[in-house]
Amino acid sequence: IVTHFSTDINPDQNIPAQIQTLTGITNQRTRKAPYFEDVAQTITNLLADTIFVAHNIHFDYHFLSNELERCGMPPLTIPGIDTVELAQVFMPTSLSFRLKDLAEELNLNPHQADSDADVTAQLLLHLATQIKKLPIITLEKIIATADQMAFQTKDFLVTCLTEMQANPQPLSDDLAIIHGLALRKKRVPLFTESYFGTKAYPRSRKAKEKIYQDELSFRKEQARLMNLVFDFFNKKDDKNVLVEAATGIGKTLGYLLPMSFLATPEKPLVVSTVSLLLQEQILTHDLPLINRLLDQPFQAVVMKSSRHYIDLDRFYQSFEKGTEQKQYSFYQMAVLVWLTQTETGDFDELNMTSLKHPFWQEVAHLETQTLNPHSPFYEADFILHRQEKMAQSNLIITNPCP
Repeated sequence: IVTHFSTDINPDQNIPAQIQTLTGITNQRTRKAPYFEDVAQTITNLLADTIFVAHNIHFDYHFLSNELERCGMPPLTIPGIDTVELAQVFMPTSLSFRLKDLAEELNLNPHQADSDADVTAQLLLHLATQIKKLPIITLEKIIATADQMAFQTKDFLVTCLTEMQANPQPLSDDLAIIHGLALRKKRVPLFTESYFGTKAYPRSRKAKEKIYQDELSFRKEQARLMNLVFDFFNKKDDKNVLVEAATGIGKTLGYLLPMSFLATPEKPLVVSTVSLLLQEQILTHDLPLINRLLDQPFQAVVMKSSRHYIDLDRFYQSFEKGTEQKQYSFYQMAVLVWLTQTETGDFDELNMTSLKHPFWQEVAHLETQTLNPHSPFYEADFILHRQEKMAQSNLIITNPCP
């Protein structure tokens, strides 16, 4: 970033209250500002021989070009790059692609920047770095699919590829190239159990607080639930147990902690949740917490229906038929990047799909009985990998929904 130019513009009309609240720009402030006609030549000179970068370039580029033409300047003809499209492809697991949300995710300090233009510049620099970390074969396949990207965004990718080819880097040890696709290698950690030291269940308050350290507070009702769960599954009582627990007592930890002393891959704990969201909460919040406290951590696997996972064969075939639909090709490109990151192949990692678009229907898994054992992707199949993990897991998280 070599220089800045920033100015208010007098719109020659009142700014609605809603827009004043949204932008912080008031009528009093803009009355002192120049008209666009006063700065049109300056902007034209600044943009000469540059590349126009914007977050949603179709709006900014055409809006500015039309205003320049209105003031007697030539329309914009400089090349352009869209950071929205780049983010959608190269940051596939982001929760949102709004500039504000991406800035927060990447800690780009949007509130300290002079304008959204600064944040967009920082985002482009970040994206360029991420693109150049990809395997060359992945970027080549993305470029071959990128004809429908806005303006000269594809040309930017070609420039990145040229730089990478001029200084090729060895493939990361975490990746493997299988039949033209770069995939993250999958690991199946073996279940280990310590037979040394004590593994006595902490029944008393004092024993529980010793495990909690400073991370958890003792809750009487939660402790009662823990003891009830442990006794039932440890065959201390032949009666069935039905528990109605109040909100806020910590039910998940209330059953996870005692079951960590009993569950094994041969006799795993199966947790059936009411939603995929609760599955994710257990996996990303509750399990890391309890595993920090226990000498014998849980090894967990999430079970969902096959349609939540990608079939590598079907994905590979999606490139053979070609498509004229822009969104379809964008999903293809984003998945190429995601395959270098995911070990599960679970579409929910992408945060951007309801699985209703035809693309997801066409590449979704159809259960293991449909797999071709002679396919080059057979050994890398995500559901087969999940089965291997399940054999080494003492916690299975699922839900009754398809």
